[in-house]
Amino acid sequence: MKSRQLVRVERAINVYDNESDELIEEISVDSIPFDKLKDIVPPNADDPLLYDGYDLDIIQLEKLNTFLSEKIKPDLKRNTYILVCGGIYE
Repeated sequence: MKSRQLVRVERAINVYDNESDELIEEISVDSIPFDKLKDIVPPNADDPLLYDGYDLDIIQLEKLNTFLSEKIKPDLKRNTYILVCGGIYE
């Protein structure tokens, strides 16, 4: 079996409906410089590259909005917002 090469890493905010746990939206945050992203969402000690999923609070969402052209309209009563990471392989 041939080893696949990692081409790039993509990060997004997944928005889940609190009642159904269904994914309702995926918002790319690749336009946000990684250093800024790490300032807003401090990584766990064993995850310096933010590969794990991170629950986002209202303050983090508002800070992320300053970098996004299409603003997130947070509704934490209805939705959960999670920063996720995925690898794109060739």
